[in-house]
Amino acid sequence: MKKLLFFLLPALLLAGCKPGEENTPEPAGLSIEPQLITCPDAGGDYTIELTSPNGSWSATSNESWIRVTPTSGEKGTTEVRIKISPNKESAETKGIITFTSDEETVEFPITRAAKAAPYLRVVSEKALNTPKEGGTYTVQIESNIKWSASSNTGWAKVNKGVSVNNDNITVTVNPATTPEETTATITIAPYGEGEAAGKQEVIITRGSTEATSLSVDPTEIAAPENGGSFTVNVSSNAKWRVWKTWDMDWLTLSGSQDGDGNGSFSFSIEEATSMDAVSGILTIEEDRSDNYKPVVTQVAVSRKGKAAADLTVAPIAINASAEGGNYPVAVKSNYPWTATTSGNFFSLSSTSGDGYSTIVVSVNPATNERENTGFIIIRTSFGNEQARINIKRAGKELPALAFDPMDNPKNVTYNGGDTNVRLLSNVSWTVHSTDTNLVKVTPSSGSGQAILNLTVSPAIDTRQETAYIIASTTDGSNITAKLTVNRAGLPQTVPPYQVGEFTVNSEGKKVRFAPGNLQFNPYMYPGFRFALYQFQYVGGNYNGKPYGNVYIIETGEKCSNENISMDYYGWVDLFCWGTGNNPADKDVEEEEFHDWGDNQIRNFDRIDNAGTWRTLTKDEWDYLLHKRAGYNTSYSHATVNTVQGHILLPDNFVIPSDIHFEPVAINFTTNVYDFDQWQKMEKAGAVFLPAGGRRSGTSYIPYYFDNANKKMLIGTYWSSTLCPAGWYGHPEGAYYIFYSSYGYAINDGYRSNGFSVRLVKDAN
Repeated sequence: MKKLLFFLLPALLLAGCKPGEENTPEPAGLSIEPQLITCPDAGGDYTIELTSPNGSWSATSNESWIRVTPTSGEKGTTEVRIKISPNKESAETKGIITFTSDEETVEFPITRAAKAAPYLRVVSEKALNTPKEGGTYTVQIESNIKWSASSNTGWAKVNKGVSVNNDNITVTVNPATTPEETTATITIAPYGEGEAAGKQEVIITRGSTEATSLSVDPTEIAAPENGGSFTVNVSSNAKWRVWKTWDMDWLTLSGSQDGDGNGSFSFSIEEATSMDAVSGILTIEEDRSDNYKPVVTQVAVSRKGKAAADLTVAPIAINASAEGGNYPVAVKSNYPWTATTSGNFFSLSSTSGDGYSTIVVSVNPATNERENTGFIIIRTSFGNEQARINIKRAGKELPALAFDPMDNPKNVTYNGGDTNVRLLSNVSWTVHSTDTNLVKVTPSSGSGQAILNLTVSPAIDTRQETAYIIASTTDGSNITAKLTVNRAGLPQTVPPYQVGEFTVNSEGKKVRFAPGNLQFNPYMYPGFRFALYQFQYVGGNYNGKPYGNVYIIETGEKCSNENISMDYYGWVDLFCWGTGNNPADKDVEEEEFHDWGDNQIRNFDRIDNAGTWRTLTKDEWDYLLHKRAGYNTSYSHATVNTVQGHILLPDNFVIPSDIHFEPVAINFTTNVYDFDQWQKMEKAGAVFLPAGGRRSGTSYIPYYFDNANKKMLIGTYWSSTLCPAGWYGHPEGAYYIFYSSYGYAINDGYRSNGFSVRLVKDAN
């Protein structure tokens, strides 16, 4: 009987009292402790306390599985017993006991858990090995249903037939009376309901009165194709013998084939002679003298057959040049192999091998122009597998040397650059360029076919120039080949300079620069002209190195300022100060200034009248370089078409969208433009002042030497302004602009210096 107690705190009703009167509480209604019951599926017995302070009561249940005792009572506290039957349903059930008094009705809820699924299991060992003497053994059962236990034999008895839920059974095993090992099965099965729990079995093995133990190790032997010798260990408590169950002529038992107790036996397996696998059984049997069946065990024996021949060679063909050579051949085989040859123009480093090997085929050099062929046969020692390697040697080639006709001639645009040509040859060779200033070639030597790289310098004027790449054999055959390299001249375009306006004073006066540096030739009409391109300058020779990019068209000779005179047939562009009336003067002494713009000047395909152009004053140069709006971002050093110099940008300059320009660079490598890129800058109004060097007498000097005696390319351009007398020791000096790798400035110097001239014309 279960008794559940819970405590309720009754409500107290307090009424108002007059002084001197007693305060008597009214009785409460029905109360139950506890207030509900929740029970497992097995049901159970429970006790509750019912208190009825005001009179009698009665109780009724709405479910048959709930029984109440007593079903009625008087005023006061009564113990009420409740019995709940087991749940046979797979779902939870609920019921209500209704308690009623004269004043009120109280419902008491009861919840019963769903019936659990049936189960039945053996939790102890399910396999019992007993000695021949038998014994008594306990089997533990866990279950929630009724079950029965039975034995299938009389020598193993169970102590009870039917039980319920968790319980143990005892199995009594009688002593053995026969020499054979015997087994019994104890079956534990549901009894009545609960078949879904299934049956359980316990297997009992009882030893015989004279049980024989016999086992071998190993029980299986798998021999490789080459056979071998093997030993089997026998564990026994009796006599035994060994014999071949099948006809196995490939297996030979050695030594004694019987034993007594623990021991061993040996045998040998012959090497396989075919690809067929073989197998058999060795039987180890108890050697008994009575009529009982002997104990037997076996060893399974097998031997692999020989593997199929697997032969591969690589390569399967050798194509040798006329020079012959050594060629490795990889041979992979699972059996020994031999090699035979057909052909007397090659030899082998080895004619046999085993497994993975490498043989070298030595092909002799050709002695004539005939092609030779032969072959090698590789055969395996088993399976007669074979592989063939074809050998071919080319006949001796005649020396050959030529440039690919698709590359000859090689036409290159005026921008120059790197390009490739193919040299076709079967011998060693050397190559060189007839004009390394125009084109350089690499590599300079080699053997056989090759791709040659040509580096062509950009054009510097309108002339198409031609150089030749000469190739010569070096094997004594004295064959040469010539490649023509044509580089186009620069296109003759007239840039629209009217867009480039520069402010040169505080009143807003504007000028436009000439399209190039001023040049002079006494044998031309008119004698003055503007350079065809802004990056052109005449230059000269210094320490044996030529500078400049202006040529005499008729002779192709490079012009030089060192030849300045009225008898020189070429062009010069480094003038003494104010020599517009005598441009060939090499040593100016008078102070009078004659503007170069006072002459007619050829401007591309037209002639500008005298007075169209003029020279900037010192103050105008200074304002343009140092004072006009945006001056500090409107200049930079640059390299244009390989010529180094200085860029000046006009007022309100707009950089073309696909051109990079970095202002105030004092090196010549930040802003680098080819001809086409500079054309876009020109059309936007940019001015380029090439670093044309300077002239002293008839000596050309491309460098400026600073205090550390470092050489820097320089550009010097005259102004029209004379220095005051005694100015910095130059009583006869004049102002000029000067720039180098350090930047630019306005300086003064002797009027006898030869400097560049860039003229302007007024724009307003």
